[in-house]
Amino acid sequence: MQQYINIVRFIHASLLSCSIMDSTYIPYVGIILLCILSAGVKTEKKLQLSNTKLSAGGNFDAIELRHDDVMMMSQDSNRGIGFDFCPPKCQCYNGGLINCSRLALTSVPKLPQSVVSIDLSLNDIQHLSDGSFKDLPLLTTVDLSGNKLNDTSFTNKSFAGSLNLQTLYLGYNNFHFVPRYLPKQIVELALYNNKIANMSLAPLTNYPSIKYLRLDNNIITGVPDLISQSTPNLTQLDLSFNQITDAGIKVNSFKGLTKLQTLSFRFNQMTKVPSNLPTSLLHFDMVGNPIQVIQPYAFQHQNKLETLEIWQSGLKTLSDNSFYGLGNLTILDLMECHVETKLTNKTLAGLSSVQTVDISLSKIPSIEVGAFKGLTALQQLWLNDNPLKTLPEGVFSHAFIPSISIIYLWGDQWVCDCHLKWLKVMQESGDVIQDPGLMKCKEPMKLNGKLWSDISADDFTC
Repeated sequence: MQQYINIVRFIHASLLSCSIMDSTYIPYVGIILLCILSAGVKTEKKLQLSNTKLSAGGNFDAIELRHDDVMMMSQDSNRGIGFDFCPPKCQCYNGGLINCSRLALTSVPKLPQSVVSIDLSLNDIQHLSDGSFKDLPLLTTVDLSGNKLNDTSFTNKSFAGSLNLQTLYLGYNNFHFVPRYLPKQIVELALYNNKIANMSLAPLTNYPSIKYLRLDNNIITGVPDLISQSTPNLTQLDLSFNQITDAGIKVNSFKGLTKLQTLSFRFNQMTKVPSNLPTSLLHFDMVGNPIQVIQPYAFQHQNKLETLEIWQSGLKTLSDNSFYGLGNLTILDLMECHVETKLTNKTLAGLSSVQTVDISLSKIPSIEVGAFKGLTALQQLWLNDNPLKTLPEGVFSHAFIPSISIIYLWGDQWVCDCHLKWLKVMQESGDVIQDPGLMKCKEPMKLNGKLWSDISADDFTC
C-alpha cells in the first residue's frame, strides 16, 4: 500500500509543478493506482500518458502527463460495467475504456460495441486489416503508439465505419509520411517520434478538421505552406525537436492558421523569431533554439500572447522594445540564456500584464532604475545567478512594481557596501527578497564569503 501512496504523492507534486507550456515529464509507463476508499470500494485511477515531449538537455523519449489525459475509472471485475465482453487479456473499465497495452498483440482484437477509447499501445501491430474498428459507434479514441506501423500499414478501408473516431495516437512508429487513409473527421492526430520530413505532409489535405497536431521528434526542416492551407481549424501545433531552420519558415507558412493558439518550436535550429507568426497565438515556445538576439518590436503583432518561453537558448541580446506589443503576456521565461546586455528602462517596455519574469542563470551585468517601470502586474521576478554586483536604489520601487511579492537574487558577486545597503534593508524589512542564505558577498574583503543571512544592514558600509 505504501508504494501506491508514494506514487500518488509523486503524481500530485508533478501536477502542481506543471505550467501551460512547460509540463512535468516522466518516462513512458502505464500506471494504475489502486486506492482503497473509506467505503471499502476498490477504484482504479489510470493515468493515461501521452503527448511526447522532451526535457531540456537531451533527445530522449519521454511522455507528458496531461491533466486532460488523467482518466478516473472504477473497475467491476475484468469485464467492466456496460460491456457484453472484454477482449482476452485486456482490461475493461467503466465509461467504455479498454486497455490492451503491452500484450504483444499483432492485430486489433475484436472489440465490444460499447467501447469509447481503446489503448493498443506498445504492441507488435504491423498492419490494420479492413474495418478494424467498424461497427463501433461510440469509439472516439484509439492509441496505436509504440507499435510497428509504417507507411503501408493502412489501407483505404482500415478505418472504414469509424464514423466518430476523432483522436488517434500514432507516435513511436515508423512512418515516413502522414498516413493517407485516416478517418476524415479526425480532430487530434499525434505523429510524434516518427521519421516524417517536409515533403511527407501532403496527406494533411485529407483532414481539414484537425485541431491538435503533433509532429514533434521527426526530421522536419521547415513549415511548408501546405500546413496552413490544409488545416484551417488548427489550434495547437507541436513541431518541437525537429530540424527547422530560419530558411524553413516561409512568408505564407502561417497565413491560413487564423485559429492557432499554441505553437512550439522547442529545440530546433532557429536563430531568430519568425516575423510572420499568427496573430491568434496565446502560447509560443522557442526553448532551446540558437537564437542570439530578439530584435526591437519582434512581437508587435502578438497582442494576444499570454506565455512566451525562450529559455535555455543562445540568446545574448535583448534589444530595447524587444517585447513591445505583448500587453497580454503573463509569463516571460528567459531562464538559462546568455543575455549579456544590461536591462534598460525600455528592455521590458510594454509588459503591463506580465506576472512572472524569469531571466535567471544568465549574464546580465547591470539593471537601470526604471527597467521594471510599467510592470504593474509583476508578482515574481527571477534574477538569480547573474553576475550582478550591485543594484541602484529605486530599481525595485513600489511605484514601478506595486504587485511584486517575490524577488530572487541568489549569487556570490555582491559588493556589500553602503551603495547596496538599501537592498539589505529591504530584505530585512519584508519577505520580498527571497533566500538571503543564498546571497553571498564578494566585496569588501572583510565581508568576502559572508552570507546575507549572517550579516545586517549595519555591515554595509563604505
